Amino acid sequence: MSNVTISRKRLALPAKARLLVLVLGIVMIATYSLQAAGEKVELTYLHAFAHWNTPLEQQIVDEFNRTHPNIHVTMEAVTWNKALEVTLVRTAAGVSPDIVSTSPTDFFGFAGYQNLFLNLTDWIKARPDNFKDIPPPVWETVSLNGNIYAIPQRLSTQVFFINHELFAQAGLSRPPYDWLDKSWNWDTLRQYCQRLSVDRDGDGKNDVFGLQNVVPTRFGSFVRQAGTDQVSADYSDYTLDSPEGVMAAEYMRDLFVSGYVGGNFTRSTAAIYMAPPTEVSGFAQDFPWDIAPLAQGPAGPATTLGPIAVGIPKAGKHIEEALIFLEYYRSHAVAIQENRGGIFPQPFTTVLMSKENYPPGMTTEQAYVIMQALEVGVPHRDNHPNAAEIKNVIHEAWTSSIVKGEKAPRVALEEIRPKILQLLRGE
Repeated sequence: MSNVTISRKRLALPAKARLLVLVLGIVMIATYSLQAAGEKVELTYLHAFAHWNTPLEQQIVDEFNRTHPNIHVTMEAVTWNKALEVTLVRTAAGVSPDIVSTSPTDFFGFAGYQNLFLNLTDWIKARPDNFKDIPPPVWETVSLNGNIYAIPQRLSTQVFFINHELFAQAGLSRPPYDWLDKSWNWDTLRQYCQRLSVDRDGDGKNDVFGLQNVVPTRFGSFVRQAGTDQVSADYSDYTLDSPEGVMAAEYMRDLFVSGYVGGNFTRSTAAIYMAPPTEVSGFAQDFPWDIAPLAQGPAGPATTLGPIAVGIPKAGKHIEEALIFLEYYRSHAVAIQENRGGIFPQPFTTVLMSKENYPPGMTTEQAYVIMQALEVGVPHRDNHPNAAEIKNVIHEAWTSSIVKGEKAPRVALEEIRPKILQLLRGE
């Protein structure tokens, strides 16, 4: 992990949050009065990703409550990018949530510059059998300066979904299931996109496209396949304007100019869709989907790898009980339930290796694609106080150059260098 010096500045609370601080303080007093009277310990699990199979998540929490009569956990859903803000407000009011799941981008805010999460390193080391099959790259996604601050509920990664009926209509065989198969590469992907893009009504414009748009939010995997990243590993330099970064942008721009990018996968107007495996649950039962690896770039196979991280806020009033829930919630037994329920990939290799641990109907080959994604995945470089703003600046440059064609990719990526360096310096 990087040894970059982290600023300890705190985010200012939103103006509207100040009244909430007072209200939540009153709630805190009432809560403690009940517990003093002998009530069971009440924990709040602030869950930023409960929208993936919410009924299953509630069943898992309910089973914990049933088997732990002295502890009661209430799962509270929050918008995926609001967990950090909500936790800051409640911490200021003295009513911090007890357990939190957060996005890859927000994880660093919890573990780093906001310093909210409990260091779990020693706790995890004391339970080697529980977590021994979590691979090192996965631990890297929830670590900072050698310390572990969370356990992934699942991994946020990207695969290709394909519409096999559109492939058949174009006379194309499906891509290989193996991420290491060199025949499935950028050149092949472009050829496939060309044949899959069709003008059905004869107006001179394609109505069906090879690839649903991935810019800007999911374009990072192409950058990694080209052999670079948005910033350097030590967060000291901006690297997207390197030859590799420009090459990735120019490749995607060419697909746009050629008319191969657009449409909507679930409406069968795009044949290939880059998305997390969890999106399987959103497909209609009779939808003709299959899974494939992302195509290899000049630097080989790669996809993004980020945690849906579950951690314990240090300001929680019931750390011991929260850790009891965390050990249950991140057990292999629960991970198997979640993986089967489409909340995947889970971080445990032994869970991913068995086809029986996947949703009904998934084949061994499809499961292999998801499992192998962890082997070729590259952790997000979000461990910086200005990560969100850096990402916004980059996304704007990608959109203006790749999608809109307002500037050449090289020009657009070079122009933002001063701004990104300023943000990396914490200015």
